[in-house]
Amino acid sequence: PHFLSMEKPTDRSIDSKGIDSKGKGIDSKGRPAMLAPTRIADNRQAPTAHTGSTRPSKETGFLPHEIPTPPQSPQREASQSPKEKRRSSRTSSPCPIRVANSCLVLTNSGAKEVSFAALRNGENMLDACMRVASASVSCKLTPTVACSTRGTKVAKDILKLLDEEWQASGGFRSLYQSPQLVQRFFIPLLVLFQEAKEALEHEPMLLKLQSPYYVLGDIHGNFADLFFFLNQALTPGGIRYTPAKFLFLGDYVDRGTASIEVAAYLLSLKLLYPQRIYLLRGNHEDPEINSLYGTKDQCLSVFGPVNGEKLWTRLNEVFRLLPVAATIDNLLFCVHGGIPSTGSTTLLQTLSDRDFPRFPTMFPDTEDTSPEFQLTRELMWNDPAGGDKGLDPSGFAINEARKCDGVYVFGNEALNQFVRTTGLQYLLRAHEVKQEGLHISQHGRVVTVFSSSCYGQEGRNSAAAVYVADNKLRFIVHRP
Repeated sequence: PHFLSMEKPTDRSIDSKGIDSKGKGIDSKGRPAMLAPTRIADNRQAPTAHTGSTRPSKETGFLPHEIPTPPQSPQREASQSPKEKRRSSRTSSPCPIRVANSCLVLTNSGAKEVSFAALRNGENMLDACMRVASASVSCKLTPTVACSTRGTKVAKDILKLLDEEWQASGGFRSLYQSPQLVQRFFIPLLVLFQEAKEALEHEPMLLKLQSPYYVLGDIHGNFADLFFFLNQALTPGGIRYTPAKFLFLGDYVDRGTASIEVAAYLLSLKLLYPQRIYLLRGNHEDPEINSLYGTKDQCLSVFGPVNGEKLWTRLNEVFRLLPVAATIDNLLFCVHGGIPSTGSTTLLQTLSDRDFPRFPTMFPDTEDTSPEFQLTRELMWNDPAGGDKGLDPSGFAINEARKCDGVYVFGNEALNQFVRTTGLQYLLRAHEVKQEGLHISQHGRVVTVFSSSCYGQEGRNSAAAVYVADNKLRFIVHRP
């Protein structure tokens, strides 16, 4: 467990050679510096020899949140040798977690590391950063269920087919050139969806994960960005050649041109690598939504009215079983939308209940008033507020932009209460397109990631991913 204490946030300014109050992330040698806007420090004591400079060291970074060493009895402390004391200071507590100041920007011409402040709107995001406290939560990882032999075979076949088609032509038109080819793809998809249902039935609604993890946001039928991240940028040569683990935050379908292929690709990976691939449910993993924004239309146009309807129905049966939230290292709360307006005190326990219902849609014919239904809807639909104006005393307000009943925006007070009651520190979410593919808000505690570039008809946004490892949040941006 992480031994953490609550402290009041304070302001701190750094001289211009380090990281100043405006977030200029450059060190004394002109290199990108590391940013730690919200750091959870461990029990180790920082070196005291260096006292003549105000620059932050590489170890302490920006705005450290120091946690005092648990007290020892005088007898025990006196009996320890100097070597034992050094060993104890190194191992008595968990490592810190912080946000890195450098960001990896990927383009077709190569990769380049830049300071976070160099991103569009980067300085504004840095200005919002502050340290945050957290309480401890015991860590028990989510168990997984092995895939059947039939599921393994069909998943490998579908991955091979999609990989070869994409690498050969950058698309999937040749898959659908004749009724025979369409039928050859249709049968494996039905088997894949059935195998995925059987595997996902055993996963809880709340995943408990341990870093390192790559976290990706909305894909929205953009196979180009999905393939780029999985097979070129993050795991060169494909996921089978690396031990990398991935958490996807939902919205795999709709808007884009390859909803079926994206869903099939991710579900195949899930069957083959159940301990390395985790998929959360987004608001578009809902038949009432994906019947309007492209997925159902693609199924019907490719496979015909009968088979297309059948395939679309089977796919949504899989979506119904997806988890709705995850924690990483008991510090990051990962979800598609946002925090709920009620029930945060028992949120983790409620979602961990094996009997928690899995709803086929968030828009039933008869309004469901159960607290479990409202909780699920808000986790998939809520957004952070742009400010605290117009919010109720608990920090929530009706989400006018979503035009959906029972959906809210949340401000700082709501997030403060969420942090206090759950012991979590960051909210890592998707659900909103951002120009650079990512955005930091709510005083550095909310990170929004969007992993589909050129979103919409005239979109020129970048796609991004977050890497949670080595006690840092690192950002990878793919610019089109």
